[in-house]
Amino acid sequence: MIVIKKILKVFLFIVFAIVLLPIITFLVNPRHVIDFSDNPVDQKLYVDISFGPLETYFPLFKIGSLTGYDLSYYFYLWSPDGNHFAYIADVSEEERSEERQLATIILNPRTFQRKTVLISDYNGSYAWLDNNTIRYFRGAGTGVGVYRDIDINTKEPFVVADHRSPQGWQPVTLKDMHIMKEELAQLSR
Repeated sequence: MIVIKKILKVFLFIVFAIVLLPIITFLVNPRHVIDFSDNPVDQKLYVDISFGPLETYFPLFKIGSLTGYDLSYYFYLWSPDGNHFAYIADVSEEERSEERQLATIILNPRTFQRKTVLISDYNGSYAWLDNNTIRYFRGAGTGVGVYRDIDINTKEPFVVADHRSPQGWQPVTLKDMHIMKEELAQLSR
């Protein structure tokens, strides 16, 4: 009987650890438990669950329609601290216009609450600057680009079409823009 109790205690401890450890890890840093992937067939972004030796990913649910870019992995990135996740999705049909094609959305991975922080056309991209700021880049002519820093805690999304004046935009060569984007991308890995 004592042996059975010991075996039962060990079994319960293992089950408890298997359940509790992923939950604690998720609360501390969600990036270690969940990830995101896109499906080129249905162009949807999926939430994937993985923990430790359970390296098999399975789609938990769809969180939005993605654009049909060939390099779509550039369009969803973790914040440097792993507390936010940004992705680019199509603007809804009701809100879509020539200058309002894409929305940059910030997702809280703990609550799956989404917030649109930027609305733009197809000519831009972004990278995390720090845990609360994304840097939005766009071309501005041959060999030249501009960028603007967007606070993710904004109440209303930044609409690029409404801010065409040079005020608030920083000029940069396309070469320097690509270098800057690569350096910032290292923060999100």
